[in-house]
Amino acid sequence: MNRGKTTSLKWFFALIAFEMIMANLAHPSTPTIIKQLSLPAYTFGVAFAAMSFTNFLFSPFCGALSDQIGRIRIYIVCCIGYALGQFLFGQSLTLTNILFARLVSGFFIGGISVTQLIYVLDVSSQEKRGINLTIEAAILTMASAIGYLIGGFIGEVSIPLLFGVQVAGLVTAGLLMGLIMKDPISGAREWRWSELIKTSNPFSAFATALNKLSIGCGCSSPLYFSQPSDQLLTNKVSITSSVTNSPSVFPTTDSSKPVSVSWASSSIRLSPS
Repeated sequence: MNRGKTTSLKWFFALIAFEMIMANLAHPSTPTIIKQLSLPAYTFGVAFAAMSFTNFLFSPFCGALSDQIGRIRIYIVCCIGYALGQFLFGQSLTLTNILFARLVSGFFIGGISVTQLIYVLDVSSQEKRGINLTIEAAILTMASAIGYLIGGFIGEVSIPLLFGVQVAGLVTAGLLMGLIMKDPISGAREWRWSELIKTSNPFSAFATALNKLSIGCGCSSPLYFSQPSDQLLTNKVSITSSVTNSPSVFPTTDSSKPVSVSWASSSIRLSPS
C-alpha cells in the first residue's frame, strides 16, 4: 500500500494547503445562503456552534482510531465525509437540515485536523517538531485566507457551482493524499476497543489539556496533603523544579490549609524529605 509513496513534508504541506482551500470555499457565502432562505439571523451562529460541537466531541476518537488503522486512511475518509456534509449543506432548505449538515461536517473536519497534526509529529524528528508545526500552522492560515477569497468570487457567480467545486475538491484532496503520501502507521494492528473508547473521551482530553496548561503557566496553585496532621507536623515536603533542579524544602504544619506553591516548569516532583 505504501510502495512508491513518500513521507516528504513538502508534499504533505502542499496537499493540506489544497484541502484547506477547498474546505473554506463555502464560508464567505454562508450568510448569503441563510438570507436567501429567509432563516433567522441567529442561524449562522447556531450552525457554526453545531459544527464546532461535533468537532470537539469526536476529534479524540478520530485521533485514537488513526493509531489503529492509520493516519492516511482516516484522512481520506474524513475528506470524503466532509464533502458529504457540504453536499448536504448545499441542499439544505430549513434550519434543521442545515444543523444536521453542520453536525456531519464537524465530525469529519475534526478528523482532518487531528490527522494533519499527528502526521507532522509522526514524520518529524524531535528537534524539528516545533518548527514543522509552526510551518503547518502558517500554511493552514494562509490557505484558509485563499479559500475565503476564492470562495467569495465563486459565490458571486453561483452558489450551486460553489458547493460543486468544494465537494469535488475535498474528494480530490483525500484521494491525492492516499495516492502520494506514505502512512507512518503500517501493517495490521490489533483492535483494542476498550482502549479506543477510553482515549476517545473528549472531556477527559480537555481536562488533561487544561491540567498541563495550568502546570506550565508559571502561576500559583494550592496543594492539599492527605496525611494526618500529626505526620504533617513532623514531615517536610520537597518540591524540585525540572528547570533549576533545585529543591525547595519547607515544613507542612496544618492539614486543613493549602500550601501555595509557584512553579515555572511542567514537571514537579513531590516527595517527603
